[in-house]
Amino acid sequence: MADQPQPELQRDVQRLLGRCLLRLQQYEKLLKTLLAHHEIAGPAHELQSRLAARIEDFQTDTLGTLVKSLFESYIEVEGTERAILDDDKTSAQTVVIRFRSSLQMSEDRREETKSALKELVVLRNDLVHHLIDRFDFWSDAGCSAAIDHLNASYARIDGHLVELQQWARSMGEASALSAAF
Repeated sequence: MADQPQPELQRDVQRLLGRCLLRLQQYEKLLKTLLAHHEIAGPAHELQSRLAARIEDFQTDTLGTLVKSLFESYIEVEGTERAILDDDKTSAQTVVIRFRSSLQMSEDRREETKSALKELVVLRNDLVHHLIDRFDFWSDAGCSAAIDHLNASYARIDGHLVELQQWARSMGEASALSAAF
């Protein structure tokens, strides 16, 4: 008869995998919120509907797509600035509001951040699609190795979430200062 792993080891693997996936979902949810809210433009009377449309647009995006959007619209190289959304063709008597916040980094830091977030996407995909192929969940040694991997994965995911929370907090502060102005 083959070695049967201790049931508590398998439960630990399941619990730790769930913890990683929940943390990834927190990351994705916050990233969707940041991307939807960091810029808005249009006639004042349409801003709420445009914001609702932006929120809806990001709802089904995968982590990889969200990370791509982050670098296309939010994270910039210091000293550069892209145009805020598209120009509206409105009459001179229409109040148009444009708001945009971005995070500027040195080119090297931006590339490091981009690489780290690409690794996060790979980690997410590995956890969701390939974990069962990497570890033998029917042995104590396989479960123990998976537990070590999941603990390390959680630490990496959590570090990314803490960084994203800081970005979101900074964006919120910038929004509040703009509103006060």
